[in-house]
This record gives sequence, structure tokens and C-alpha cells, in this order.
Amino acid sequence: MVPSGVWVRVPPPAPRSRQGATVTTIRKATADDLPAIVEITRRAREQRASWEPEFFSPAAGADAAHEAYLGSLLDSSDAVARVVASGDEVVGCAFAVRQQDRWIVDDIATLDEGWWSDGMIELLRAVSERPAAMCVPRQHIRLVGCSTTVGLRPRSAYWRLSLAGTDTAPPADVETVAPPTELPAASLHTFAPTDPAAATVLADGSGGYAVLAPSTEAPPVYDPGGTTGLVDRVAGRRGSLVDAATAIAGTRRDAQLVVVCGEDDPVLEDALVDRGFRRVVDVYAWPTPSA
Repeated sequence: MVPSGVWVRVPPPAPRSRQGATVTTIRKATADDLPAIVEITRRAREQRASWEPEFFSPAAGADAAHEAYLGSLLDSSDAVARVVASGDEVVGCAFAVRQQDRWIVDDIATLDEGWWSDGMIELLRAVSERPAAMCVPRQHIRLVGCSTTVGLRPRSAYWRLSLAGTDTAPPADVETVAPPTELPAASLHTFAPTDPAAATVLADGSGGYAVLAPSTEAPPVYDPGGTTGLVDRVAGRRGSLVDAATAIAGTRRDAQLVVVCGEDDPVLEDALVDRGFRRVVDVYAWPTPSA
């Protein structure tokens, strides 16, 4: 018994995870996990569409197409599927898919927002493929926080412009040229790599270039209204080069133009803002260990 008038310091209770006594694991996905993964990623696509109704507009038959795609990845040597399991329940997932010499981490989703503060953090930490990058919608505050916690930072961003009704001529001071021997390096992105030999290379006459990829179809789960024009590098007189790419993409009837802007290029960012582009997605990268 404690004597009256004596203060006693009571230690706080031991911290408990939100799962209580349930064991949470990060493991490779199996075929038995597919129904749960399909439902989790379906909800995630709906959320993205609510944030960016045009960029993430769902395509007809998206649910069936995505289920077939995810199922094919479970058996692929070019993909690694991981899940967060709370006991026997799959509550989160992420897929790393090989794209030539890099890995794209996609379909990062969870059943409940609370998992972003624990299980999903461990899921991102479990990604061991390198080099690896992922897209994070600007409004996805939970994934942004989760990524920051594991030490990831944005390396570039997708800036989007709808080309509906666009009908302008390219600036007179920009011309289309054959790819020079040296071009600026492409900013980090998750689209298929652009081959300058198959792309439209724009020159500003002062040593600056932009590369506009051939018109690209959206993934089968999305329908932005048509094809996408992608500019993955701009150096030089950025405003004029972006204007030229916009005019050409509009002429070939692309539905949207996406310009990839590096985090270290505020001049290009200002030019995009001035022209009505919107920043829709940030691209994060896992650090690559030094040799």
C-alpha cells in the first residue's frame, strides 16, 4: 500500500502495434493471395481517379484487365510481388516489375489507411531490387509520408497538360533535327525508355534540345482520352522547346502531353506552370548501394 500523500511514478504501458497480438509479416505473394490483391488495388485505382479524373481515368474493363495482369506477374521471372499479411489476411501489396535495366514498383496499396504507419513502411523497406523507382500521386499523403520514412525522396515529377482543342504552330526558333551525338540525360520516369532515334528531337538553335517520344498508349486500366505525348528531357530555352512539343503533340492528336521535370530544374518547372501544366505525380527512387 502506498502511504497517503506520496507520489508514485507509474511507468507507461508497453507500446503495442495496431495489430495487437496478430503477427504481421512481409512475404512473397502467392496465387491464393490474388483475390485480396485484386480488391486492394481496385480500391487504390478508384482513389487515384478521384484525385486526377483525367490522368487516372479508368478504362472500360479495367477490373478484369488488371486482374489478368496481376495474375500473370505472380508467375513471371521479371516481377516480384510482395504482400503485407496480418495473420491470414492480406492487407497490403506491392509489385516490382523489371523494365529493361531497372525495376518499376507499382500497385502499392493497402486495405486500410492505418497500415501506412507500420506494415506498408516495412513493405517498402523489403523492396530489394535495384535500381528501382515508383510513381506517387501528389495527393497521396500517406504514401508520401511512408516513402519519406524509409529514406526515399522525389527525383522528378510528371507535369500534365490536356491537349483537347490544341491547334498551334511550333515556335519559329525551334526545329526538328536528327538526334545529335550527345543529348541531355532523360529525367527519371517510369514510362518505357525513349529511343531518340525513334522520337522527335527538337533543337532551339542555341545548343538546347527536347525529346518528344512517339505517341504512347495508356496502360489498359486507364483511359486519358487518347494517346500520350511524353517529353523526358528538356535543356536550353525550355519555354520554346515545351511550346514546340505541345504544338507537335497536338497536331498528331495526342490527348495529353506529359513533361518529366527533374527536381533540380526550377526553370523548367516555372515554364510549365506558366503554360498551364499541372504536377500530377512525383517519381521516387530507392538508393542504389555504391560499388
